[in-house]
Amino acid sequence: MSTVAAPAVAPASLNDRFDAYLALCADAGLDLREQITLANTAIGRITDPEALAGYRYIYGELERLWGAQVLLDGDHVLIKSQKALKEILPALRRATIVALDTETTGLDPLRSRVRLLQIGTSEGTYVIDLFEFEKEKLGPILAWLAAPTPIKILHNAKFDAKMILHHLGVAIGGIFDTMLASQVLSSGVTEHRHNLLEVTKRYLGVELDKSEQVSNWEGPLNTRQLAYAAKDVQVLLPLQQILAAQLAERGVTEAAALEFAAVMPLSRVELHGMPYEQAVWQTMMRGLEARRASLDAEIQPVLAGCRPQMSLLDMVSQTVNLGSEAELKRALADMGFDLETITEAVLAPLASQHALMPKILEVRWIDKVLVSFGEEIWRYLHPTTGRLHPDFYHLHGEAGVFRSNQPNLHAVPPFKPYRDPFRAAEGRAFAVLHWPHVELRIWAYLTGDTALAEALTSHADPLVGLAAGLVGQPPERITPAVAEQARAIAYNLAFGRSPDALSRHLQLGPAAVEERLNLFADRFPQAAQWAAQVQRHVETQGFVPTLSGRKVRVNRVGDLADTVIIAQRISLLGSISDLTKQVLPAIDQALVGTSVALAAALSGEITLEGPAVDLTDVLPSLRTAVDLAATGILPFSAGHVAARNEADWLPCQ
Repeated sequence: MSTVAAPAVAPASLNDRFDAYLALCADAGLDLREQITLANTAIGRITDPEALAGYRYIYGELERLWGAQVLLDGDHVLIKSQKALKEILPALRRATIVALDTETTGLDPLRSRVRLLQIGTSEGTYVIDLFEFEKEKLGPILAWLAAPTPIKILHNAKFDAKMILHHLGVAIGGIFDTMLASQVLSSGVTEHRHNLLEVTKRYLGVELDKSEQVSNWEGPLNTRQLAYAAKDVQVLLPLQQILAAQLAERGVTEAAALEFAAVMPLSRVELHGMPYEQAVWQTMMRGLEARRASLDAEIQPVLAGCRPQMSLLDMVSQTVNLGSEAELKRALADMGFDLETITEAVLAPLASQHALMPKILEVRWIDKVLVSFGEEIWRYLHPTTGRLHPDFYHLHGEAGVFRSNQPNLHAVPPFKPYRDPFRAAEGRAFAVLHWPHVELRIWAYLTGDTALAEALTSHADPLVGLAAGLVGQPPERITPAVAEQARAIAYNLAFGRSPDALSRHLQLGPAAVEERLNLFADRFPQAAQWAAQVQRHVETQGFVPTLSGRKVRVNRVGDLADTVIIAQRISLLGSISDLTKQVLPAIDQALVGTSVALAAALSGEITLEGPAVDLTDVLPSLRTAVDLAATGILPFSAGHVAARNEADWLPCQ
């Protein structure tokens, strides 16, 4: 900006003073923004009351003309009028990449409002006060937001996307999420945090001041709030450049793009929510508690009777805590079962040896449900919608798996009684898209074992096809026992479980188990070499790949064999999550213009909600969309559709 001194002596009337100021600025060649900055600077320096009043009048008139306010440092423009909004549109349309952020009155999109929309470009930073606009007047800026270009950089894009979608009715196009990019780059590095404060510090060496984040965004905004809002968006442009370069250098640009593409579908899922009937859940939970008490009453006398040298009084008064592994191990040792660990995999094969084992297994299962889920879900019913609106995490934990929280829908047991409370409203229904035995299909894909892939798709039931390919018999001759044995062998190899565990599960001796593992290796050699393949990745590169090309660092845990087992699971579970996110945008697009909505998204299964007839009509187009998006990895299946259908979610085997 040109150096111009403020007039020392102002004319008598305020209008004259304003005219004189404009003339001075015109002579100096100052544009309107520079004129506002000069007036604001004068206000900060002039002490004479009359002159100060004059400059405040000038500043107000300029603000009225422009519809914007420039802070003292001139680092951004606050847009408060239709004219000002129109003025910045050419700059926005010229940009190929912009930074985007919002400031809101709260964290819940269903109960709070969007106050500011901040946009950063190479030409300037613009802060739009949405409280000054009716939604109908925002058409051009909304169309710009929805367009695939320019690329819009956001941090934790899903938060802003939900706010904009709910309040402005527009889906953001062309998203680059710096939080997700950071998470992709840090896959497997559990000590890294990914909020904007930490990410800017890690990649830019910049420490942001977030003190204004929790300030009041409802009322008049002060200069500190506006400066904070502008700084948050300004830092995203250089941050994106560094992250994009590192994604390319690491070869995970496409993996990050998959995460970006899932932002809008998951925003719709979270906003739509999942219907839930508390009374049904409450009845089921009371039933579980009663069943637990009944089983305990049956089990305790048997365990007590097996204790050596125990009096009748002891048998009545001393009980075993079935939830304590140490106490249960001691009690089972008294029965003649000397076990190293107490897990379902260990106890299940013993069910045929003692009638107590199925009851103990059931008790431990009920305890798991009561502890891990219990009545916690009641806290998350939304006061406005009466539905559950979980947060979905793209890259959770070490494997970067797809998870939900508040509540964790993944923790709901995949059996009908536990899913009965999830019911569509009257006149509506659910359809559940699921991929049977997704782990095995992913395993075949990652290992490049075409024989295994063909076996899994040769029959409507993947396990029947697997067993037929394994034993060399036609599918019609495969019994459930043979199919289960094939399943156990495949999962044992895919997840790196020990032959001893397989021996216990199948109730076969070591020699018989070795014979079956050798047969599997003969039929499906590439899949059988999965552990060796993963070990090479861990030893030579320190990471394992997932389906999307994400590279997850693997930390050594114990000996190399233990580390490889963990790496196998990371690769498989991470890939299942990748596949779910890969098909979500295709499903989302296929639902455009229909009355069907995404209601839930879990690894390997996606729930839709809508009128039953519409669900039936839309399923064929969804089949095509999912098949294309899944690149032929998985067969498509859909759950039944019925009026007032409970969410009959199917287990991810």
